[in-house]
Amino acid sequence: STERRTAAEAASVNARSAQGLIDELAALGVEPRDARTLSVTLTPVYTDERDPNGRGGKRALTGYLARNTLQIRVRDVGKAGAVARALVDKGANVLEGVAFEISDGEARLDDLRAKAIGDAGRRARLYADALGLRLGRVLEISPEATFYPEGGVADVALRRAGAAEGSGAAIPLAPGVQKLQAQARVVWELVQ
Repeated sequence: STERRTAAEAASVNARSAQGLIDELAALGVEPRDARTLSVTLTPVYTDERDPNGRGGKRALTGYLARNTLQIRVRDVGKAGAVARALVDKGANVLEGVAFEISDGEARLDDLRAKAIGDAGRRARLYADALGLRLGRVLEISPEATFYPEGGVADVALRRAGAAEGSGAAIPLAPGVQKLQAQARVVWELVQ
């Protein structure tokens, strides 16, 4: 974010700052595909001026706010805090948040989905055997919602971001553990 008196000055200073951040990302080894512009905005900034009695007033244009919002993906979680710190040192003045995701999450979920189907079959055979029946053909398979619960089936540990090299300490990030879970509902025909 850059606030200046004129729109042209705000836009120009902000563009130089954003380019500096993009260049810094490249120097830090962030691939171009992992940095993208989400928005570029330029808005007027007003203040409300009131009369000496605190009533009424008028709106006065005081400048312009230019903002360039970048989304950055850091594939090595251990470097995320150092990258964030380096960007702050380079002039980034708004950090809108950090989100962690599992890079191979879909493959891990597919493995859990297959295990869920296998587990459904095992339990169905157990119940059918207890009743003196056999499982016939599958009548229905419906996946249940796949989600990232607090107490899931597969834990994926992410390494904690370490200390930065350079001028300041890394911004501390604690990714913790993300949990994946998959469930499936299977209906079998029961036969004697």
